[in-house]
Amino acid sequence: MFWSDATHVAQFGQSKLWPVYGYFGNQSKYTRCKPSSRAAHHVAFVELLPDEFQDWLRAKGIHPTSPLLAHCRRELFHKIWELLLDDEFLEVYRHGIVLRCRDGIWRRIYIRIFTYLADYPEKVLIATIRDMGGYCARRTANARQDDEARQASITTARRSIYKYGYVVNSDRVDDELKAESLVPTENAFSKRLSPFRFDLFIMLVVDLMHEFELGVWKALFTHLIRILHSIGSNAVLLFNERFRQIPTFGRSTIRRFAHNVAEMKKLAARDFEDILQCCIPCFDGLLPAPHNDSVATLLYLAAYWHSLAKLRMHTDSSLRVLDRVTVAFGQAIRHFSEVTCKAFDTVETDAEYSARGRADRRRQQKSGSDNSTNAAPSNGKRARTFNLVTFKLHSLGDYSRQIRYFGTTDSYNTQIGELEHRVVKKRHGRGSKKNVVPQLIKLDVAETVHDRMAEELAATSASASDPEPDSNDTTTPQPEGGDLRSHHKIAADESTKLYLGDWVREHRRDPAVINFIPQLKSHLLARILGTAAVGDEPSYEASELNCVQFKSDCIFGHATATFNYTTYDLRRDQDTINVNRDRRDVIVTSNEDANEDGFPAHPFWYARVIGIHHANVLYRGSRKARRMEFLRVPWFGIDPEWVGGALNRRLDRVGFVPEGDESGAFGFLDPAHVLRACHLIPAFALARTTTLLPPSIARDSTQGDWTNYYVNRDMMMRYLGLGVGHLNSIDFRTETDDINPIAEDDYVLPADRIATSDNSGSLAVAAAGADDTEDYYDDDDTLSRSVKPTSTDLRAC
Repeated sequence: MFWSDATHVAQFGQSKLWPVYGYFGNQSKYTRCKPSSRAAHHVAFVELLPDEFQDWLRAKGIHPTSPLLAHCRRELFHKIWELLLDDEFLEVYRHGIVLRCRDGIWRRIYIRIFTYLADYPEKVLIATIRDMGGYCARRTANARQDDEARQASITTARRSIYKYGYVVNSDRVDDELKAESLVPTENAFSKRLSPFRFDLFIMLVVDLMHEFELGVWKALFTHLIRILHSIGSNAVLLFNERFRQIPTFGRSTIRRFAHNVAEMKKLAARDFEDILQCCIPCFDGLLPAPHNDSVATLLYLAAYWHSLAKLRMHTDSSLRVLDRVTVAFGQAIRHFSEVTCKAFDTVETDAEYSARGRADRRRQQKSGSDNSTNAAPSNGKRARTFNLVTFKLHSLGDYSRQIRYFGTTDSYNTQIGELEHRVVKKRHGRGSKKNVVPQLIKLDVAETVHDRMAEELAATSASASDPEPDSNDTTTPQPEGGDLRSHHKIAADESTKLYLGDWVREHRRDPAVINFIPQLKSHLLARILGTAAVGDEPSYEASELNCVQFKSDCIFGHATATFNYTTYDLRRDQDTINVNRDRRDVIVTSNEDANEDGFPAHPFWYARVIGIHHANVLYRGSRKARRMEFLRVPWFGIDPEWVGGALNRRLDRVGFVPEGDESGAFGFLDPAHVLRACHLIPAFALARTTTLLPPSIARDSTQGDWTNYYVNRDMMMRYLGLGVGHLNSIDFRTETDDINPIAEDDYVLPADRIATSDNSGSLAVAAAGADDTEDYYDDDDTLSRSVKPTSTDLRAC
């Protein structure tokens, strides 16, 4: 796999270098590689046309027009690739090379180019087609033509150019090549690898980071900000305030948002990804009623599509869901463009207005005009609309097909290559900034030699210390963050003591402490007797509770607890909750039965941890105390007035169980029952309330509690129910061939505006595309269940 970035050209002194990287194998951003086995290896530095080239052209009597310079850049790029794809490379490509592998066995290895990761400008350069022409890099000719006919039409068009010797930038050349959106450049990949039936268009795979996160989603989010500005400045200020109140989640899943998200300053792709996951509650209620629901639906489908496209493990069932979500997202974004956007008069934001002014001044200075000034453009802010006709939006229909062909998108994500730019910059800082290219090559060779020496020394020392390792030894090194084989980890420290008698008397009027000791004893006794269920401990007589005693009449508090779990792609991961911060919401499996209509209950319960404790418990007067860990939690309940789930294209909504509810607002939880931490975002549109709980130590703010919370879909596969090896917690269907999470679409365009669809799941699709099936799967990260929707009750998932 190859990767490079035409838009990222490093300026090293007088040289402009274009790094080209190579990938070997299927490396994910989660794979921790040794320095000698990085996922990316530097293949070459492509030097661009120097600025002196234009002076050389003028000396030859040739005016350096933009089309001519563009042609020279294309020719230079492909000539350099011809040098890389030399005869020695083709010999290895054809016959392979014999190498000794790590296991000591000699094997014949064949080199193959599977993918070339690039953003759109470089895709156009590699495919030798017109920028923003009639064909994209993956569909260069008519989609109905087979590969041989496509290659024949391209070859015929290019040969006619060279046969008649037309001037490169002449109108005759345009007439010859415009029909196929071609350019008069001989393609190095086609020239060198065509004997091997190599199709260069197949290797130009999708690019999730540039095409969606920094493309479709960034454009959509930018126009939503323009709509908020058109409503009024208060809407933008409220939007930013909501984002500042969103809690973080995970080690790096959801980071703290910037002070002013609407300005979009210094945001990377990971920031736009976080904004996508958390923006639904922030936009809720800011737009007028007719458009608020349609935007909420669009945002839900955008987040749903992104989570499916970014999965690191796919099945046929999940790809069928991706196809249907692609159809629904295409219809929703068309409805947004044709209905919602036309209802608002949107203009440039302040940032866009200033950026255009700076660009105009640069153009004036470059052209030698004397009118350049520091003032803003005199024509004021321009009207801006949402552009639906873009290559990046067009590419979304290719994801399902290419995942089936190449594997999951983490195997060919440009994020790895973007991070590799750090290596180039680091090496450049170690040099003298003069004659840069030889210095970079020397540093690369030195690092390679040092890495090889380190590997040999490590292998020698390992063999010397243990020349014959025991094959029966199953011990594994301790992973970072503790032993991931255990379910959870709570510290053994007993420095923070809580004497029950004194503490209960001190907070005797607090509703969170009422009946604290009897409830705790009931919880622990149920666990001792093996009759405990999640959130449903049986009641015991006082004589039975007296059998449970606490050593020294105290319990011990802790600030953090760590939970290990298996992800949908069979990896072990870890969540940490902290009672002193905002990362303290957990998810457990529900033990509710079906409702009166036979409709399955919501598969999960949610709770907020307000205390992490352990106690040394004595049962029936035993002399040896047992350590028992427990969590003190207020429970969340599903909002009965809200219908969530993928069928309704809404996030699930929960709220604190009111104090005095017969089901119990507070309770105790066995840490072993926790599935993992979860991310709950306040329903900002519903504001705060003080009716759920009187003043208490369990309340976060003196202003009251949020009325409701949205369950964020940062764990998509847990709700979708297609995680491998997670079929033991909930009653699942065994047949998943007809999964259909998208109901009849509410935004079907008129018949004259609907294009035909192909099997790739393109956005240019016809109607809803949903089968008449009663099978339903909601969306999230590892577990799930099927639900049969009805017209009266859709609250189950």
